[in-house]
Parts: sequence; C-alpha cells; structure tokens
Amino acid sequence: MRFFILSLFAALLPAQEVCPSTPLFSVCDITFDAGSDTITQLHAEMKSPKFKTALVHAFHSEGTKWIIRVAPVDAGIYEFRLTSNVPRFNGQKGSFEATASEHPSFIRPANAHHWVHPETLTPHLWVSGINHQRVSLNLADTPETMRVVEQQVREVNTKGMIADLSLAPSTEAILRKFPDRNERSKWIQLVVSRFAAFDITWLIADQFEGNLGARALLKEIGLQLKSLDPYNHPRSTGAQWTSSPLLADGWMDYINIGSKDDALTAVEHQFYTRPFVTSTKAETNPDAFRKKLWNTTMSGSYPGFAGGDTAALKAWQEVFSDTRFWELQPYFDVDGGRAVALPGIEYIVYVEKPSGPVEVLVEKHGYDIYWINPANGESTKAKNFKGERFVSEPPSANHDWVLHISRDGRKSRVAKSYRFTYGQFLPQEIEQNTTKVPFEITEPTEDVLKSGQQVRFSSKLKRETRATRDMKYIWTGEVVSDGQGFRVLGIGSDATLKLPADLTSKFPSVLNIRLSSINANGKAYSQDKVFRLEQ
Repeated sequence: MRFFILSLFAALLPAQEVCPSTPLFSVCDITFDAGSDTITQLHAEMKSPKFKTALVHAFHSEGTKWIIRVAPVDAGIYEFRLTSNVPRFNGQKGSFEATASEHPSFIRPANAHHWVHPETLTPHLWVSGINHQRVSLNLADTPETMRVVEQQVREVNTKGMIADLSLAPSTEAILRKFPDRNERSKWIQLVVSRFAAFDITWLIADQFEGNLGARALLKEIGLQLKSLDPYNHPRSTGAQWTSSPLLADGWMDYINIGSKDDALTAVEHQFYTRPFVTSTKAETNPDAFRKKLWNTTMSGSYPGFAGGDTAALKAWQEVFSDTRFWELQPYFDVDGGRAVALPGIEYIVYVEKPSGPVEVLVEKHGYDIYWINPANGESTKAKNFKGERFVSEPPSANHDWVLHISRDGRKSRVAKSYRFTYGQFLPQEIEQNTTKVPFEITEPTEDVLKSGQQVRFSSKLKRETRATRDMKYIWTGEVVSDGQGFRVLGIGSDATLKLPADLTSKFPSVLNIRLSSINANGKAYSQDKVFRLEQ
C-alpha cells in the first residue's frame, strides 16, 4: 500500500525527484527541473505524520534545478502540496517517508541557562571542537558560493557535530551588501531555505557593536529567522562584549559573550535566564587555555571557543558528562576556588591557584570526593565525606585542580531522569537602593561627557565585609531615548574607557552610566549616574 501511495504521488509530479526514505533530523531534498519555465514562486506546505504544518520555500540550485529542502522531525509519511507560478507545479502533491534515527533532535534552550534535545528530552553539553564547529557564510548569495558553505555544513553534521552558522562578519557588512530591506529579506529567505534543514545554530554577525543601526537591523533579521525557520534553531549574534543588549527585542535565544574577561559573564548570569556561550579566540598556551575554559564554566557559560589544548578539552568534557550539568549553576558558598553546583546533589569546584584549604558549604548528606587534574582528566578518589562543611587541601600546589563533591548513589538513581525538575533558576532582584548598595561611583566628576572621549571611570566601596572581598564589576552606558540599547564600556572597579560612537546619533543626549556588580555571595547590585552627552 505504501509503495502504491508513493508511486501515485510521484506520478502526479512531473520533472520532480522525491527523496528516498529519510532518517529523522537529516536532509531530504525534493528536486525540480524548471526546464524552460521561469520560476518566481515555488513553495510547499509540508504536513508531518503528527499533522504539524510548515511552509518551506524552494531555492535555485544550479542550471534549471530547484530544491525544496526539509528535515523530518516525526517518523511516518510526510505529505506536501505545492504553490508555484508554474502551472505544471502549482497544486501538485507529493510525499516521502521519514524513518527513525539515532539523532537526538535539534537543540533548544532549557532550564534557564542550558540546552536540551526537546524530542528526546536529553541534555546537550555545548563544547566547540567536540560537538560544535563554526562555519562562516560570509554573506554568500549565489548558488556557487553557497554550495561551498553547504558542503562545509554537511561535513560538520556528518561528524556528528552542530554547525554554528555565522551569516556575516558584521552588521555594517550586511548593510553594505544589502542596503535595501527587500533585498535583505530575499537573502534571509534564501539562507533559511538552503540551510535550515541542517543541524545548525544561527549567528547573524560575528560582531554587532560599532554600528548605529545594528540593533534595528539585527531585530529585523532575527525576527525573520524566527518566522521562517520551521525548526526554530537557536539564534544569537556575535559581540565584542556581549549580545545581551539585544535580548529585549524578542528574537534571541542565547547570549553570546565575546569578552575575554569572564567577570562579564559572572555578572550577567545573575541577570538573564538564557544560556551563555563564550566565543572568544582560543588561547594557544595550554595552561592559559585550560584556565580560561574552567573559569568560563564557573561563570556559567558554555565554551564556544575551540582550537586549544585537546587533552584539557576532553578532560573537561569527561568531567561534565559525568554530572547533571544541565542543572548546574554558579555557587558561592565556597572559599579557595570557584564553583558550580546542584545543591544537595553535586558540587564542582575549580581551584586555579592552590594556596591552602578549600572550604565548601554543602547540604547535609554523605558525599563521594574526587580530585581531578584538569590538564589530563586523571582522577583521585579521596575519603568519603558526610556533613555540611567540607574542608580539604588539593593533593598538591604545583598546578590547578578540580574538586568534585558528588552524591554518586543519588545520581545513579536519577541518572536516566532528564525531566529538568531540579535546581530551577530564577533571576535575582537587583539591589538598587543606594543605602544598601556597598559601592558608589566616584568618577567621572564632570556633568558633561563627549562621544568618543576617553573617560576615567572609578568606584569605591562604602564598607568592607566578607561578602565584598571579591566584587566583580561591569560598566555600561545607554542613551535610552535613541533605542540603540546599552553598550558595555568596560570591566572592573576602575578603568579609563572610550565612550563608543554607536550610543546615539542625537546630540545633546542624556547618557545613563550604570555600574553593575556581584559580590562574593553572588548578590547583584547596580548604581546609575546620569550625564549630558555631547558630540
């Protein structure tokens, strides 16, 4: 019966090749030969075996060939109906069969700061060089250049990796090549038609800061991707500092961090319920790479940088593959290191510079204790611990260490549970009451600042406590009336910073400077100061 149905549909579709049985989450190309006809419209309304529908546009491949490209997400028979300006295609119907596969499905954000394969409810441990690889489209818009990028994406997927597809080097480059909005829209539709069926994430530009029209442009493209992509692949943009200024525009799924200073992520992680991916250039020195990798993780971000020390990267992956990583959050009841934890289940502590005992406050249970060398993954099991206050020194002081405090028995009982029920994260309320904020902005002292000016920013603690012994600060600036969003100006309690030109195009304006911070306990604070900004 199935063969009869497929044969009947094929007979109804002249000059068309339907793909053979296609495994779930892999590419099915339905090919058309336009012959002497000029195609100006060709799309299919695709209906899954579960009666979910999606509109998929065709793209020109080569010569007279056109392709409708899909990726089935439900096993069974997919049916489609064509709409076209070419009469012999218009209204025709077809089908293909989708078969089961071992692919766990395309990823989506979950648990506030993590990733999940939603069809199988299995967590995803994002790590570039292991299961993610960047591919650059670089504004390609012809079949010839797109085929080259397509082959790169195919190769990445064939290796079992997700292709993080960057569309352009900058927002400025997009505007130079496609100054007309209609032309940009056609290009994005073409990009989605050609690449959405692959296992990808979207990165609109490698960097967005520096262009006055960046926010509006990214919102335009981001919302179009959100509308056209039937698989809802994760969307973000690259940044010199962070893509968080664009989060309120409703198109971005995760925050991309470009700063080398993980203090930025540590602060922002307390503000936003989105996954973080750090995409800085990899350190070439093995020690520097390893320390960057672990400090990035302790700040609450996934490593989006690759090309560093392979042994350290694999050791990192092995450690976290043995955890409930999709529920871990930065943890602050620790001295002598930095930590992420699922309280009551497990605690991961990174000790970058061993110099005495490491102290971790834990929920009162019995725990298995492991000391791990992050350079090679070698693990040493220590004496089991029961109590609420764990204190111990690393095995040696000649390199960094990872401490894993784990309730192995409890974890084994819930090892197959991916229900995302533990450790739900809620962003904390940022303390802005000046009487409770433990610091104050002391510079600039003048009331008028100039765009592009080098400005001294500084702050001082109003009181010193155990909690203020480790404060992480970020400076941001925003001209609210111009709608460009805020920009990160710098990191640290004191810095000489240049006011970026893309804050506003209107002068004079009111510039709001904000100093945001978290203390050693993870408590978030912010203080604002207003200036007149002139050109």
